[in-house]
Parts: sequence; C-alpha cells; structure tokens
Amino acid sequence: MASGAMAVAAAAAYAVISLYRHDRFGSTIDLATQTQTVWGYSHFEIVRNTVIGIPNLMGDHFHPILMLLAPLFWIWDSAGALLLAQAALLSIAGIPIYLWGSQRLGAVAGLAFQGAYYVYWGILAGVLFDFHHVAVAVPAIAGAVYATVTRRNLLLAVTVLAAMLTREDVPLTLIALGFYIFIVQRRWVLGTALMAVNAVWFWLL
Repeated sequence: MASGAMAVAAAAAYAVISLYRHDRFGSTIDLATQTQTVWGYSHFEIVRNTVIGIPNLMGDHFHPILMLLAPLFWIWDSAGALLLAQAALLSIAGIPIYLWGSQRLGAVAGLAFQGAYYVYWGILAGVLFDFHHVAVAVPAIAGAVYATVTRRNLLLAVTVLAAMLTREDVPLTLIALGFYIFIVQRRWVLGTALMAVNAVWFWLL
C-alpha cells in the first residue's frame, strides 16, 4: 500500500511539474512532434509531421508503442494527455523496483529504493524535457529486470516485447540483460535467445 501511495504521489508531482511547464510555454519541439503524430494515430491516420518536416515520424525513431497512447486523445485532445501519460509511466516503473528491494532486503529498503528512483536526476530530467516515447520504455525495462531477477519468464517476454516497440536503440539494453542472464544466471538458452533476437531487431531497425 505504501509503495502504491508513493507511486501515485510521484505521478501527481510529475504531472504538476510537466503541465505547469507546458502551460507557461516551456514546451519545445519534442512535445509538438510527438503530439502531432499521436493525434494522427487517434484519427487512424499516419500524418505528415510538419514540425520536423518528414512524412512519417517512424522515419525519425521507431515507436509503434505510441499507438497505444492514441485513445488518450479521445478523452482529452491536448498535448497534456501525453504529459499525464508520461507521468504515470515513469511512476509505474518504481513498482518493480520496490518489489525487488522488498523481497531481497525488506519493505523499508524497498521503499527506499523506490523513492531513490523517483528523485533520481535522470528521471526528473525526463519530466522536465517535454514528452518522449523513450519514457514508455522505462517501466518496460524495469519490469524486465524484475522478471529476470525473479526468473519469471512470461513476464520477461511481455516486458521485453513492450520495450522492443518503444525505440530502435532499446534492444542494446536488452542485449545487456540477455548477457546477464547468460553469464550470471547461467540460463544459457534464454540468455542467448534474448541477445540474438534483440541483435537482429536492432540490425533490422
């Protein structure tokens, strides 16, 4: 319960910071670029991105996972919808961090790890940097790491797949995770498969 409350508080804080910045004209090209594209997805269209002048934003970064955020524009047709989504996604990533810490070192330690994640500058910098689709990869990778250390292969498969659909360079992180599985956990088949699939995926993209 404490972990969930901390996650909600972090999401609320991130949302307030992001929307405050946006409402005072602090947003820049990244939010505009992503908003136009996701707005198009919400209308079942792949629109030309006039912000950076390319026919399809997929040509800039591979991001099919963004299509899952399109329904948010049916509820709130605003760039703020993406900022709220980012706040929620970044906060959700703290849950698997808490679960791992609490299982290894106890609930207090788990909360400490979760809190440290929420105030880590890399995360806060993301909150202060418009919206970017790589934020979707954060909970996916956190979940994949948790699935790895707890040896939950189905969860690992789901989170790895989600991460692979966020950006073309994320497979490099997943290759490192596969290396850990191979070397440290000595799960040679799984580790090799994870490294091979992501190496091919990275090469194709």
